[in-house]
Amino acid sequence: MLNKKIILTMSFTLITALIILCIVGAFLGAEPTERAFSSVPFAVFWIAFIAILLAGIFSFRNIFTKPAMFAMHFGFVLIILGSMSETENCIAIADKFGIGKIHRGKMILFEGQSSNIVRADPYGITKMLPFSVKLNDFRVEYYPKQSPAEPNSVRGYFSDVEIIEDANVVRTASIAVNKPLHYAGYHFYQFGLDENMGRYTIIEIVSDTGVIIVYVGFVFVCIGTFWHFWFERLTKKRFQ
Repeated sequence: MLNKKIILTMSFTLITALIILCIVGAFLGAEPTERAFSSVPFAVFWIAFIAILLAGIFSFRNIFTKPAMFAMHFGFVLIILGSMSETENCIAIADKFGIGKIHRGKMILFEGQSSNIVRADPYGITKMLPFSVKLNDFRVEYYPKQSPAEPNSVRGYFSDVEIIEDANVVRTASIAVNKPLHYAGYHFYQFGLDENMGRYTIIEIVSDTGVIIVYVGFVFVCIGTFWHFWFERLTKKRFQ
């Protein structure tokens, strides 16, 4: 077992490095940061981070008698695991074992058409959803004109869709730019349209698996923090 001082030093070093990398990533932009965080060196970094956190949990055995500290450490592990699950390397590994979901992709749907084919990002590989999406209607709505000479101002783009599973319609929804549909662990966003003829809509599909794990991790961290810094102290003062 590693020395406790070494574990603490490595933990603080990795946390500091992660904070610096996140700050740098904020200046680089979303796409370069996503590519960097999905690279092999970062995969090694994430694995090392989890290993150190787990080593800390099992080295400081009194942590199991302190629910607040255990919740915070467990929450950090979940946050890292959730972040890792959405990287390209983890997605590729999951695909090899046949357990992966579609991380992100796009569907082109014509009115009256149903499809389960998704062009997955970032390589454009064709994948299939376990259900179909049917586009019943695509429309563009405009704000009312104040005068006849005023140009049309777009209010929003709307795709009225049905989710079809086992030949049954299990969900109907109207997808708008800021109003996605959530179903079976995926978010469906209004992404684009046929600008020339208005014949089809482009729907973006995004998996929420990693996001849910991260949210659960944050819940554990918040509960542990509240318990440690407020609840325990209030309880001690009351019974002293």
